[in-house]
Amino acid sequence: MYQLLRNARKAVSNKDYAEACALYRDILEHDKLGNIDYKFRLAWCSEKAGYINDACFLYEEIIFYYNQKNEQATAASLQVILNRLRKPKEMTSAIDFEALASADRTRLMRQLRHMGTEQTLEKGKALFEEGDVAKNLWVLVRGCLLQSKETREHAMLSTEEDGRPKLLGEASVFTLQRREFTVTASIHSKLLSIPLEKITHLRQKSIDFDIAMEHLMREYWVAPILTSHPIFQRVNDIDRVRISHLFEPIEQRVGECLMRRNEEHPAAYLLQEGCLFLLHECLENAEKNDDDPEDGALLASVLPGSFVHLGGLLRGYESSCRIVAITPVRLLRLNQETFESISTRRPWMIQALLRLVRLPVKEQVAQPSEATLWKINHDIELRQVAQDDEYD
Repeated sequence: MYQLLRNARKAVSNKDYAEACALYRDILEHDKLGNIDYKFRLAWCSEKAGYINDACFLYEEIIFYYNQKNEQATAASLQVILNRLRKPKEMTSAIDFEALASADRTRLMRQLRHMGTEQTLEKGKALFEEGDVAKNLWVLVRGCLLQSKETREHAMLSTEEDGRPKLLGEASVFTLQRREFTVTASIHSKLLSIPLEKITHLRQKSIDFDIAMEHLMREYWVAPILTSHPIFQRVNDIDRVRISHLFEPIEQRVGECLMRRNEEHPAAYLLQEGCLFLLHECLENAEKNDDDPEDGALLASVLPGSFVHLGGLLRGYESSCRIVAITPVRLLRLNQETFESISTRRPWMIQALLRLVRLPVKEQVAQPSEATLWKINHDIELRQVAQDDEYD
């Protein structure tokens, strides 16, 4: 118990709040006295780690505890924190969102089904083709689908084995890219079609639904990409999912400059939506060689699933090019300080990073491999979890 507390305090000191959350959960499991202080620390770390639903749930329990103790002043102070956490987005009364606050993925599936329109697909008919624009999320309610791609073996997605609906986990749902493969009905199948516009609208209205979908994306899109990336591939599966939650989402408009050449920018970015251009930028008063590219010359284009500016994870590193948004983009940012808290116990991450940043700019941008995309594009299993299960 003492070692767990020591490790938790160290994780907080290093601002590794996801690790601190995991440790404080372990502490609460071992705590026989019901120390409310441990629960308060877990709530605070959950807030810092971005697990807002978990933080709200814990603060509600703590407020109830202090009300039972007739310590209304303390309860009122905590209520202010709870109200602030809930303020960014309007809570909606749509189906089962209180349960979503308890991180029950079965209820997330129920909400998605509630939003869907029923559709049948006869045997041999295509649901969509490789290269189609992604406009819908699909839930297979009953039947069997064949996932195919010219360069990959076929894969089956079926409800026959367990009878439970399946969410088609294609990467385009998270990245808004074109479909990565073709889906055809192997038998007469029943599906639900959920327009992505409808999902986006509800995410803007409900903090619970937004967080549930964000967690889904982190686990089924970000974590598999990290699996194949040289810096993160040696991290164990549980920690890799936790790391996926440390990336902060940011958005940029068309034409916005993410960074300029020789700028010290302490972060790396994983592109989720849109397209970035890496451009050569000539510096004033710098000597120019005949082999140097012209100012504004395209060095590389970056599509979803690729990292940019990995050198930003190293102190004192300066950008070697200008990075511009060619379309509206959504990026997931990993700050230098956060990376340092991760890599402190994993020195091999620094070694892998140093090897990458020595490569030419174009070679530093690595698209996910076809094998990684195929893995991501399999169905998403939304298992039912217990009240005290970790959502991430």
